[in-house]
Amino acid sequence: MDPTVEAIASELLDKITAHCRQRLKPDESEALIAFAVHMAPHMTTDETEPRDPDDAYASLLSFWKFAGKRKSGRALVRVYNPRLDEHGWSSPHTIVEMVNDDMPFLVDSIVSALNQNGHQIHGLAHPVIETARDADGNLCKPDENAITHRESYIQIEIGSLSDPDALSAIRQTLSDILDDVRVSVSDWPTMMDNARAIVRDLEENPPPLEGTEVAEGKALLEWMIADHFTFLGYREYDYEASQESERLEIVQGTGLGLLRSSERRVMNRHSGGPTLSPEVREFLQRPELVIVTKTNYRSPVHRPVHLDYIGIKRFDAKGDVVGERRFVGLFTSAAYNRTPRDIPY
Repeated sequence: MDPTVEAIASELLDKITAHCRQRLKPDESEALIAFAVHMAPHMTTDETEPRDPDDAYASLLSFWKFAGKRKSGRALVRVYNPRLDEHGWSSPHTIVEMVNDDMPFLVDSIVSALNQNGHQIHGLAHPVIETARDADGNLCKPDENAITHRESYIQIEIGSLSDPDALSAIRQTLSDILDDVRVSVSDWPTMMDNARAIVRDLEENPPPLEGTEVAEGKALLEWMIADHFTFLGYREYDYEASQESERLEIVQGTGLGLLRSSERRVMNRHSGGPTLSPEVREFLQRPELVIVTKTNYRSPVHRPVHLDYIGIKRFDAKGDVVGERRFVGLFTSAAYNRTPRDIPY
């Protein structure tokens, strides 16, 4: 941290500490001071001007009370315009606050969503705090009965909004994104296991394709597993074809991450109806194992770009195509920094 900013934060923390000890009971005072230690380094209006101590104290107290009860596995989200009579402080900005289990992709996903919806960010604080809660999810002192969590505390200032419907819409959008981050992160190990299982299956039961085609598909999956792909979703499909139609039907119970819900489709026509895209239809007819393309669905997690889609055909004992294993996610920066000849596809 810049020495000037560090000095400002230290002075602000001293003043917040004094307010806590003057205005709160001892237990509450020490708990809020501990919270302020993590938040104060972020609480400058710019790099040279400190926040008003009364304002900073009241905003921390309000945020700390908001975080007072939370069950693991659930995020707290609020979007509000602080008022002196209700929250003890005021701000020229709308405030977004979130408390969640610590995990990857939280800040970049939230910031991307706000930017995509045209909300200018004026300030952001994101400490990760080792927090003790009792069995009911209430903040408490660390002891043998408490459950300790690494929790993410995010406070963002955005341009002022007065319409209650707009505040509610932002809250719902961010809640949905936090849910998407949670399922993507929690299902990531299983998605990796599925990729490894497909590699083993290609080795032990190679499909009726050219050996070089199978080897290339296997090498691509191994390369993706080696930190070149951020796995965000997985689903299996059965391929059903007749003279009248052809379609991919979801294999129920196989969805993971962003594809956990069967309601989410990532390869839709512009009209919104689920269908085989021209790329997938052509792929299913060709003597190829793997398709790599883009979906027309932007990722709500990590980066707001169209998801990368990797499909691997499934074959029956006769060698006929019977389905597809589909991964969606994002190629990592390491992948984009490689020359094309280093990518095994």
